[in-house]
Amino acid sequence: MKKALTVLRYTVLRNWRDSSSVTEQILMPLGLIFVLGSALGGAFEGRDIGPTPVAYVIESEADGAESVRDFLNRDDVGGYLATSEASGLDEARRMLEREDVYTVVHVPATYGGDSAELTLIERTDSALRTGIVRAVVRNYVHAANVTVALATELSEHAAGGSGGLEPFDPSEEVTGFSYMPMPAEFDSVEISRAGRAPGSFDFYAISMLVLTLMFVAGYAVEAMREDLLEPTGRRVRTTSISLWAHISGKLAANTITGLIQAAVIVIATLLVFGADWGTRPLLLVAIAISIVVFAVAFGSLVLAIVRDGPKAQSIVSVAVLASMIVSGGAFQFGDVGPAFRTIQQALPHYQGQTAMLAMVYGGAPGVLTGAFIYFLGGAAVVFMLTVMLARRDS
Repeated sequence: MKKALTVLRYTVLRNWRDSSSVTEQILMPLGLIFVLGSALGGAFEGRDIGPTPVAYVIESEADGAESVRDFLNRDDVGGYLATSEASGLDEARRMLEREDVYTVVHVPATYGGDSAELTLIERTDSALRTGIVRAVVRNYVHAANVTVALATELSEHAAGGSGGLEPFDPSEEVTGFSYMPMPAEFDSVEISRAGRAPGSFDFYAISMLVLTLMFVAGYAVEAMREDLLEPTGRRVRTTSISLWAHISGKLAANTITGLIQAAVIVIATLLVFGADWGTRPLLLVAIAISIVVFAVAFGSLVLAIVRDGPKAQSIVSVAVLASMIVSGGAFQFGDVGPAFRTIQQALPHYQGQTAMLAMVYGGAPGVLTGAFIYFLGGAAVVFMLTVMLARRDS
């Protein structure tokens, strides 16, 4: 244990003597946070998406069909739907193909008799837009159903002459109805995104923190290079220090170096950009430790495999940056397919970024558990592989 601590102390001092590298590792993420947070801030702000374009086709001449037309052309509905009437289904489908509308509301010729079913024909590229149309049309359907139920109930009472109503002629059918909303007053309340969703500086502070922690893999490459490839390492292995103690001290030293850099970034983004880091600092530290342990183990393994310091540094840098970009840490991709999502979930940047966002803004508990399993389990496997490869030259 004492020998491992000696290696740890020596490696930490050596890392911090390279002040230019340490400064670069801190200033680069802060610069990226400022640039990306300022340039892409609008993408993280809540915005009014405006009315959703909708076409409708009415083939029935029943009173109920006319009620649908009246509803879709109401001023209050116009706040949600920008409606236009198509001459037929063929024209409506062409509007969908041209992406002029998101949904077609079809009222068939049979509507208003024994059948009162509406048909929605939707595009598949915007669940939000089509969801809005469904919600609005569902509002009409519920209101129409209530209207018909009330009309039927009144007819039955009138037929029995109860309640002082006029006698009802059973030969008359109550088929006509229209959408008549009840007058109501609503208080308009603005829903704040604060504490519920990240702003641009919040998001990029988390993304760049994960990037900084993963770049600690480069420290591992440099620290392990002479121990695995150069005569210094061979001389060390001829001493009484065990390989496990030697590598453990190196890994712990680089972990501490990475955590100190991470602490500087967290404090700087909190004070300068007002980034939200949540209210659970111990959990943040635990996530950071798991990421940096994985990064150090990863860098050591790459060096043990390629057996070339500069080449290992290049591989680590490319892998870390690629992981950030593909994970959406630089530019968000929005909705992606299941295959691409699977690739993202296999990347360390995605796991770390998702875990921290879940910690700050709430998320499924399984997200945090899965991230710890990913990083700590992966680090254990990688660490054992590194030791096995190191023994190859012992």
